[in-house]
Amino acid sequence: MADYRKIVPFILAEERGENRDPKDPAAKRPAPGGGGLHTNKGVTWGTFVDLAPKVGYKPTLALFRAMPATVWGQIFKRGFWDEIGGDQIQSQALADALVEFAYMASPGRALSYARLVLRNLGHGYLKPKGTADRVLLAAINGTNAQRLVAAYMAARLAFIKRGNPRYQKNWLLRYNKLKSYIARLGAAEPTQQVAGVNTLQQWQM
Repeated sequence: MADYRKIVPFILAEERGENRDPKDPAAKRPAPGGGGLHTNKGVTWGTFVDLAPKVGYKPTLALFRAMPATVWGQIFKRGFWDEIGGDQIQSQALADALVEFAYMASPGRALSYARLVLRNLGHGYLKPKGTADRVLLAAINGTNAQRLVAAYMAARLAFIKRGNPRYQKNWLLRYNKLKSYIARLGAAEPTQQVAGVNTLQQWQM
């Protein structure tokens, strides 16, 4: 099964510490007393506060700014990896693609795209849920990993290209790094022609 620790270096290398961008959606819920600070190492203040009872820490501004590796690791594992069912996914490449999308856009959106991709690959209707249920995980593990990874990354690219132009350049750079990272794991290159994977228009929500 997939191991969340393998994607951690990639995620941390892409996150650049504190973020006070007032145009970022996370700016709607800044850290009180943080001078507009709303995100640290990719963790929004809202997520930091919401996950505190589950992970077991006191959500103070000081801890948010320090963001120790132990706290960040638990937030990533319990708030993102566990939400996409990473420990129950056989393909490391697919689990990594899913959780990286979840970290960018939310676990719910990442799972919605997984269901969309599986439906387009012939799995039929998969009931929308905010968590990775047994039906979804069975469909994921029962599909050819290379084919599914390629299709999922195509859907991810379509999502980025429809996103906010202000951030699109950086998200495309990150996507290309992820594409290379996944290729090193032995999965199909996301731009490779794989049976059943067509144009980006196929992945419209």
